[in-house]
Amino acid sequence: MICLTAIGILMPQIILAAAPKAKSAQQSIFTDIALHDGGVLVGRLAGNDSAIVANKEIIVRRETELVAKIATDKNGQFIVNGLRGGIYQIESEYGVGQFRAWAPQTAPPTAHQVAFLVPDNKNVVRGQWGFPAYNRLRDTAGGIGPWTWVAIGAAVAGITVGVVALTESNDSSP
Repeated sequence: MICLTAIGILMPQIILAAAPKAKSAQQSIFTDIALHDGGVLVGRLAGNDSAIVANKEIIVRRETELVAKIATDKNGQFIVNGLRGGIYQIESEYGVGQFRAWAPQTAPPTAHQVAFLVPDNKNVVRGQWGFPAYNRLRDTAGGIGPWTWVAIGAAVAGITVGVVALTESNDSSP
């Protein structure tokens, strides 16, 4: 049992990983957004029928860090101040979007001025970003997600079993 655990820990994860799929040069999972002066991101939320959605919570993250938790106004618009260029995830109950924000005057000509968050109805979950429900749980648990707690519990259990096994084997020696 201990040997299997050690092999599982030491085995490179790349052996178990699926092969990456090649993306064409034209495809991107991010939408380019130009930040306004002062690092201001302007966005708009639309519902399933493309109608503007007012007074809904918007959560903005950079990697795993919660950047802002705001609500849309009566026009479905939201504004986040003080951002820097980088990759952001914007989520609401209507969907999640991945955006590459560009600092003012650095965005490519194809970058949008407004981040539109619309439902895609494809039910795609990209594993590197996680589930919105998981992110909300992690934010309320002091930054530690449920799988981290499971891993900590498994490590403590493994160490305890190992110590007990070593103690019993030493006690039974002549």
